[in-house]
Amino acid sequence: MKSIRVKYLLVAVFLFLPTAAYSQGSGSFPVPPVPQSTYEDRLGEPSNFVVTRSMSGSIVGVKEGILTLKTDKNKEFKIALIKETKYKLGKKKIDVAELEESMFSDGRPIKITYRDFKHPRVDKVAVEVRFEEDKGKAGQKPVITS
Repeated sequence: MKSIRVKYLLVAVFLFLPTAAYSQGSGSFPVPPVPQSTYEDRLGEPSNFVVTRSMSGSIVGVKEGILTLKTDKNKEFKIALIKETKYKLGKKKIDVAELEESMFSDGRPIKITYRDFKHPRVDKVAVEVRFEEDKGKAGQKPVITS
């Protein structure tokens, strides 16, 4: 009697598995193609989940909203600065209007929190740019001399 119940149970399970797989949406609907757009259109796309990483280095240059960062391992990255990018001086938030050109001077040490982005002109997109504070003058804007 038990062997008959086991056989019926196995048959029921094997009949249920294809139904469960089909209901999961395993290829039952085609995926629509992604429309083509320029990288400027996609840089500020809002997302519910974004993986970010951070790196430290020094500024090599800034041109047309793209910051070139040189890491301690002598690798250079092109990082896009977008309107959603947040800026900090040490731990203090800075408004975009408070940014000075001297903050983006060559050789300035910074830490950037970024998300990856694949494009020929840009390697990453900056989520946060943190300018290093002068340790001796905490709370004051550093004086950069060329």
